[in-house]
Amino acid sequence: MRRIVEKSILTGLLSVFASLALSFIIVPLLGGQVAGAGLFMTIFCPLAISIPASALHFKRFLSTLRALLSLG
Repeated sequence: MRRIVEKSILTGLLSVFASLALSFIIVPLLGGQVAGAGLFMTIFCPLAISIPASALHFKRFLSTLRALLSLG
């Protein structure tokens, strides 16, 4: 379980990095600034979505792997 949490947090941090990179590239091209609520949402939303989703994914993957290994 500890490994799942570690991988999920790493996935969340990578998701935040990708979100920030896209925001800081695209928003200035459209004439805006990444600040205030936009910056908060750029950081918070990937964390709120990706950590639980990836934890569920990794947990289901391990369950499926164990089931396959028990078959033969």
